[in-house]
Amino acid sequence: MRALIFLVAGLACTSLACSPREPSGNASKTIPIVGDETPLAKVRANTDEYVGKTFVVVGGVQVEDYFFREYKYAKDTHVSFSFSEVRADGSPTAGSMMIYARRSIAGPLVEEISRATSEGSWGKAVRARITIVPERYRGTSDMAELLDWQFLSRDRKSWGPWMNKTSE
Repeated sequence: MRALIFLVAGLACTSLACSPREPSGNASKTIPIVGDETPLAKVRANTDEYVGKTFVVVGGVQVEDYFFREYKYAKDTHVSFSFSEVRADGSPTAGSMMIYARRSIAGPLVEEISRATSEGSWGKAVRARITIVPERYRGTSDMAELLDWQFLSRDRKSWGPWMNKTSE
């Protein structure tokens, strides 16, 4: 629960990263919703419809060392991230999941999260393109594969470019 509190405080802050030390501002201006996002509750309710499909989520990510079930033997090939979904006003939803990224694309995201956390942040706000990989799907929707991500722009009113150019 502590991580969620830090995430909400961080996403509502005025700095580029998610910092629990910054004062809260107008969060609805800091988390732009584009309209193509898929709520995790919808994914959980109809997981079979999302297996093998790309969808977009918005929230905060933090680097983890969690390799379990379908990703149990993926530590050499993937980086794990905890993801906590947020609403447009920056408040958390009940949605969270583990997201795994191939090491070949994860470097820039890990570096940005590391920079943000070294400056006192909980993690980093992102819009993420993810998928539930059919070969790793075993009936649960709490693990997905990261295909691409965007960071908030400096003015926090829009999202920057997609970072993994090969995903489009």
